[in-house]
Amino acid sequence: MTFAQTSATPILRVGDTWHYHYTGSEHDSTEAIVRSETCGLVQCVVDQENNPAWNDTVVVTEDWNLSREYFADHTTPFNSSSLYSPALHLYQFPLQTGESWWWNSSISGWYKDQTGNHTQTGKFSIMRKVINQTTVTVPAGNFDTVLVAGYVNNGTVLNQYRWFSSLAKTSVKWVTFDIHTGAVLNSYMMSSYSLAIVPSPSPNPSPSPKPSPNPSPTSSNPPNLGLTPALVSSIVGAVLAAVVATVVAVALSKKKSKTDIPSDLTAEISTAGEV
Repeated sequence: MTFAQTSATPILRVGDTWHYHYTGSEHDSTEAIVRSETCGLVQCVVDQENNPAWNDTVVVTEDWNLSREYFADHTTPFNSSSLYSPALHLYQFPLQTGESWWWNSSISGWYKDQTGNHTQTGKFSIMRKVINQTTVTVPAGNFDTVLVAGYVNNGTVLNQYRWFSSLAKTSVKWVTFDIHTGAVLNSYMMSSYSLAIVPSPSPNPSPSPKPSPNPSPTSSNPPNLGLTPALVSSIVGAVLAAVVATVVAVALSKKKSKTDIPSDLTAEISTAGEV
């Protein structure tokens, strides 16, 4: 596999599943594409990650824009629902060294903690930049990756690294930093993954038998239109394959916003209460 292929846009399907091991309280975590939805005029996918510490569910369109997120903490009475406008453009494919793009967005929604329900609104600006292409080894295997850095505080402070692989369709390694000290706060490596089987097109159905040029006028049987059981099965199979192939054609990224938008940004994201 070449680095050029690594930079191609991944196509994700319902059933794609990834397993990670975090150094933080998450420990072992599982992420999966659980279903597809229609988001206005485009198709999107629902991506859910669950572990002992939290559950994070996001909605991402087929052009890699994250529009909605629901987060539930398993260790404290906290959960939140967020809408990003404009949606967060997770990756700018094809990923090229030196290329960068911005998240200049607003957040709105609500959160609930031990003190009750609160609303949240605000604006933020985050930059992502492709640093280089490199091969990394994690428990799931060896991967050709593109290293993507995330910068907060209007693109001035590094807060994370992601090693993105098109083969795995996600980041196989991730590290986040304290934006004040630069110390590592958390990290993960992918331990295993399984991807949904790409549906293959069904072969062309066999042509219908050629009708007799002189059918018997006294026959009491209905005319044979060539729809034999084998042919019907072949046609149905072709239709189902086409439907499955178009249900989901989307992509995703790990920890798309919960850690990409750190709590230190409360100066930029104002809320009605303490998070």
